[in-house]
Amino acid sequence: WLAASLVLYTLALLTKETAIVLVLIVAASLWLDFPVPLGPATRGFARKVWRILKNLRPFLTITGAYLIVRVAVLNGFSHPAAEISWFTVLLTWPSLLVFYLRLLVWPVGLSPFYGLQFVTFPSLTNTMLPLSLLALIGLGLWKWASVSRPAALAITWMICPILPVLNVQVFGNGNFAHNRYLYLPCAGFAMLVALVLRRIGITAQNLAAISSVQIGVTVGLALMLMLAIDVEDRYYATDIAFYSYAYSRMGHKDEVIGMDYANALAEQGDFGRAAELYRKLIQAQPEMWRSEER
Repeated sequence: WLAASLVLYTLALLTKETAIVLVLIVAASLWLDFPVPLGPATRGFARKVWRILKNLRPFLTITGAYLIVRVAVLNGFSHPAAEISWFTVLLTWPSLLVFYLRLLVWPVGLSPFYGLQFVTFPSLTNTMLPLSLLALIGLGLWKWASVSRPAALAITWMICPILPVLNVQVFGNGNFAHNRYLYLPCAGFAMLVALVLRRIGITAQNLAAISSVQIGVTVGLALMLMLAIDVEDRYYATDIAFYSYAYSRMGHKDEVIGMDYANALAEQGDFGRAAELYRKLIQAQPEMWRSEER
């Protein structure tokens, strides 16, 4: 199983660099004694850390080799797409994290792009209020994790995968928030929801060792999600619907999305609308030679 895990981890790294967070998740699992305790010999902080590092050695070796190759090939781990300071990055985090939490709890109004902007100056609405909300939620999660190992592991799964994409420097302004960044955090959030559901209707009549109330609530949630999927996926029916909706959602009319929308119109034979959009793109960004070429 270890060999299979290492092979899959290597393939995941070669697919997307964010897979590197698996090391953190494995480390957290070992710290929480999942799936089984490490043993009496690991009692004590230093001994436990040393034992965890020994177990992580194969993963750390692969991670180190990957980082060396990546830096050599790309001449650096990553290259910023936006010339912003780390102060701006930090100011952007609160509103971005609250945005992702909202999508986890209430995934309505989904879009391929959201047009969130970098926060360059702190204010009550874009910094202080989101930061206060995150502090309250963080305190609640910390207390929950301190009394429940499954909750602690679920919180790890929810937080770790989102860490790499918090480096918003590597994205363009308005292009750093996407649904796909929540695919893995959804697993941790689903585990937390399951833990809550297991506490509902414990004394109710059981069906196959599961509370009938729990079954009813779970079926209700599943039906709600099915309905939400049916509503939200209409924008993914065709390229025209996809890019039209995405372009309309971008308040500052992102030129890259506009180019994709114009290309989709041209491919569908709607040359008039495509040409009009190309002209707007050229006026907004004269250096976009692809628009002139089209």
